[in-house]
Amino acid sequence: MINKSVVSKNLLINQKKIFNLISSTINKYPFFVVIILHEYLRNIEPHDPHIKFKINDPKKRILKLQKQIIEFITIIKFFGYYDLKFDLSKKNFLFETAKAFSDRNKNIYLKGKYKINQEIFKIKKSLELRFKSLNFPLKKIKNLKVLDAGCGPGRFAYVLSSYQPKKIYGLDLSAENIKIANKVFKKKNIQYLQGNILKLPFKKENFDFVYSSGVIHHTSNFKKGLKELIRVTKKNGYIYLYIYANGGIYWHARAFMNKIMKKIPQSYTQKVLDLIGMPRTRLLFLDLWYVPVEKHTSYKEIVTLLNKHGISKIKRVNSGAAYDHSTAIKKHKKIGKLIWGEGDIRLLFQK
Repeated sequence: MINKSVVSKNLLINQKKIFNLISSTINKYPFFVVIILHEYLRNIEPHDPHIKFKINDPKKRILKLQKQIIEFITIIKFFGYYDLKFDLSKKNFLFETAKAFSDRNKNIYLKGKYKINQEIFKIKKSLELRFKSLNFPLKKIKNLKVLDAGCGPGRFAYVLSSYQPKKIYGLDLSAENIKIANKVFKKKNIQYLQGNILKLPFKKENFDFVYSSGVIHHTSNFKKGLKELIRVTKKNGYIYLYIYANGGIYWHARAFMNKIMKKIPQSYTQKVLDLIGMPRTRLLFLDLWYVPVEKHTSYKEIVTLLNKHGISKIKRVNSGAAYDHSTAIKKHKKIGKLIWGEGDIRLLFQK
């Protein structure tokens, strides 16, 4: 029988100890910090499609790894080190980060070995599992006007286009992403354009279906982003929204990593990840560590906000892809919420 309070306490105590050790280690041993956080993050995820877990039970896996990391950091503190003197004050770090992301995307989609059919199949399968949980088959968007708000390089717009909507508009803040989308993920029924989700360049009640996955929690004004998505949606139209949740050790770890990794230049981190052989198409780590803004929201908070906009018809994805936290919580009922908190907040609601 699992004593949830004891397990939860041990997981959090160990995690805080690791983060305290990392905070005092990062300036001397940034290489090891990248390696440690890469290993820790992938192990607190529900599923790793690249490296098979040696221990499938998440409680046992994480507790064991925490102990090993604490021992490892204790050992490396006796190592000698070179003073790398990272001086982030000499550059606009956020600009450097944006450029690094655009360069990475170019390498993945324009210069790399991105297998569009294989990767798109994976994305499509994940989407269909999520929408099955919502009892909303994606074929329902056929002949509809669709917006992918925050489309990135265009992968999801490309997938959604296969369900034969009348037209999809893919909008992203990054001009580089739009260039990639027009070269790699171009289709007759998709139009890509650069724009700000906080000020969408569309009239009100313009779209039958609005898709926004993992975007507004990275903006400077979460509430305004949500308001804009609702504004451009037609009456009785649908909005699919994915935002980050909170709770559990997972979201505590995310917040720490997003803050602490700003002390290491992204270009340095990319080199370390390249050296250990991590595929450039694996986006989790740099996306998490270097995004300028990352808001975590409770389910209660987002429902309250939607209710204020007069929206009450809200459905939540309760299972989807293997790496979705909602799927993991459903699978590991005794321990899931202690690790992943509120899981993913993936919603479908009607205006």
